[in-house]
Amino acid sequence: MTREDERRLAVVIALLVAAWLAFSAVRGVAQAEPSVVAHGLVGSPTHDWMARACLAETGWHEEACAALVHVMQRRARLRGMTPLAMVRLYSQPMRRRPAGDWSREAVQRWRRAEWKRRITTHGRRPRAFRERASWALTQERFRELHGFVGDVLVGTVPDPCPEALHFAGPAHLDGDAPRGFQRVCAELHPRQRFFGRVPTGGES
Repeated sequence: MTREDERRLAVVIALLVAAWLAFSAVRGVAQAEPSVVAHGLVGSPTHDWMARACLAETGWHEEACAALVHVMQRRARLRGMTPLAMVRLYSQPMRRRPAGDWSREAVQRWRRAEWKRRITTHGRRPRAFRERASWALTQERFRELHGFVGDVLVGTVPDPCPEALHFAGPAHLDGDAPRGFQRVCAELHPRQRFFGRVPTGGES
């Protein structure tokens, strides 16, 4: 075997070792964080839309955001839906289009939330962005919120309101609570309200 052959063999061996180490690292992550592997939520469209829903529903409030993400995951499991389908259906600002029975005010709120449906962690400024805050600052804060939502999805952020099965802003409710529900975790957010089933409960 020539020196050139020996050099090529050494390179091949080094590449094989590197590939094996990379495979072992991925396998270790799979074993340590099964929720990431099982659900594939982190870095997925679900992750993006959950972060957008948090921005639209709770602003930059992390604790209320964590509760909101957990509520949508619980509702998705109860209804047999994917988390992505649930967030696009259940969070009014994230709907694909206004519902026919919405009030004029609700439709206006939905339109004002257009940039929140389009925001990304690294993309361009949406045309609908009309806020006073700078786009660079807003996007940086969204990156931080997006990272926080990822922590919620992998289970490293505890659920601050485990009894909640419903949420709504004051403008979305005619009364105190939907039928069969009672308000819970009232201290979480000044605008967003969370609800759990009453002891004798009904369906939402």
